[in-house]
Amino acid sequence: MGSELPVVEHRARHRLAGGGFWGLFWVGFVSIAAFFALALLLARLAGARAFPTLVGFAPVLMFGFSAFTPRATMIVQSLLFLAVLFVWWWGGRAGRTGMFTSIAVVGGAGFALSLLGNWLHLSFMLMSAAIAVMWAIGWWASPGVRGTRWLSLTAAGTTGLLLGCVASPFGIPLTLERARVVAEACRGLISEWQSIVDLLGVQGFRFVPFTVVVVVLAIVAPLWVIHVLRTSGRFDPRVRIIVPLAAIGVPALVAGLDTLRFTLVGMLLLLPVFAGAATSLINALHRRQARGVGLLSRPKAMEYTSGRFWTVILTGLMILVTPLVAINVAQGATTPEASVISALPRECRLWATHTVGSSTILLRPDVKVWFDGRADFYGRDHLIAYLTTLTPEGQLPEGTDCVVLSSEPIDQWLANSLDERPGWSRVDSEAGYTLWVRE
Repeated sequence: MGSELPVVEHRARHRLAGGGFWGLFWVGFVSIAAFFALALLLARLAGARAFPTLVGFAPVLMFGFSAFTPRATMIVQSLLFLAVLFVWWWGGRAGRTGMFTSIAVVGGAGFALSLLGNWLHLSFMLMSAAIAVMWAIGWWASPGVRGTRWLSLTAAGTTGLLLGCVASPFGIPLTLERARVVAEACRGLISEWQSIVDLLGVQGFRFVPFTVVVVVLAIVAPLWVIHVLRTSGRFDPRVRIIVPLAAIGVPALVAGLDTLRFTLVGMLLLLPVFAGAATSLINALHRRQARGVGLLSRPKAMEYTSGRFWTVILTGLMILVTPLVAINVAQGATTPEASVISALPRECRLWATHTVGSSTILLRPDVKVWFDGRADFYGRDHLIAYLTTLTPEGQLPEGTDCVVLSSEPIDQWLANSLDERPGWSRVDSEAGYTLWVRE
C-alpha cells in the first residue's frame, strides 16, 4: 500500500466535543445571520426596497450558496460590511468634526477591524488593504472632506489597518508566509483554489450558469454605480456604500479567472449593490407601466409585477417552508455519517474523504485520520496522495485498518476495490455511508 498513515493527535477536539454539532450549528447560524443583517442594512441604505432586494440577492444565493458555511470566512465578510458601514456613517460627520478627532476615530476603527480580522483569518491581511482602498473612496465621496482632510483620514485609516496587521498573532512576515503555504498546498487541487476556466473544463455545462451569472454581475454592478454618480453626484450618501463595495467586489469577480475563492468574495461583497441595481431597474419598469408603455403595462402584467402580489406569494411560501426548515434543523443535530463513525473500532487508523475525516476528529478523537480537510496542515503532497487514492492508480496508505466511503460516484472505484480485496469486510452501512474493516 502507499505511504504510512500519519499519527495526528486531536486533543483540542475533546474540548470542542462539548458543544457538539449543535454548537457548530449555532456558530454558523449566528455568523450567517449577522452577515445577512449587515447586507440587508447596507442594501437599505443604498436605496433598495424589500422585493427588489430579494431579486438582487437571488443569483448570489443560488450560485454562491457554497460560501455560506460556519467558517471564519463569513465573519470576515461581515467585517468588510462593517468597514463600509463605518465609512458611510463617519463620512457624513467627518466634514464637520475636528480634524484630530476624525483622525483618532478613523485610525482607531482601522486598528480594531484589522486586529480582529487578522486574529480570525489569514486572508484578512489582504482584506485590510482592500478596506484602506474602500475608505479612501468613501472619504472622497464625503461632503466637506477635501484636500488635506481627505489625505489625513486616508493616512489615519491606512496606518490603523497596518498596525492591526503588525499586532496580529503571527505578525506580517509569518502571516504572509502561512498564506503562501496555504495557496501552494491548495492551488489547482481544491475547487475554490481553481480558476473558473479550469472548472469549466472539468465540470463542463454544470458550471456554465454560474459563469454567466458572474459575467452579468460584473457588468451590471459598475454600470449602476456609474449611473448613480452621473444622476446624483458623488456626495449622495448611497455613493459611500456602493462605490467602495464595487471598487473591491468587481475586481474580485474578475480575479475568479485565476482563483474561484475571490469570485465568491466578490459576489457576497456586492449584494447591496445588486439590490440597489434591482430596485433601480424595477422602479424604471414601474414608471414605464404608469405611462402605459410596453407589454408589461397590461393589467395582468401589472398585477403580477406588483409588490402586493409577490408579498402574498412569498408569505404563503414562507408558511409552507418553515415547518420543513424546522424538521431539517432538528435532523441536522448530527451529520449523516455519524452513525457509521460511531461503529469504528477503537483507535483504528481511518482512511476516509475529508468530510468524514472532519466529523471523525470531533466524534471519535481516539481514531487516527488520514485527512480531514486542513490542506495547509497536511501539505500539498499529502493532498495529492489523498486525491490519488480515489483513482484506479491509487493505493490505501500503509497501516490503514478502517475505511469509510459514501455512495457518491467519486468513491465507487475504491468501494468496489475493497469488496474484492482479501482481508477487508463490510461491517456497517447507514445513511449512504459504508464502513470496511481490515480483518
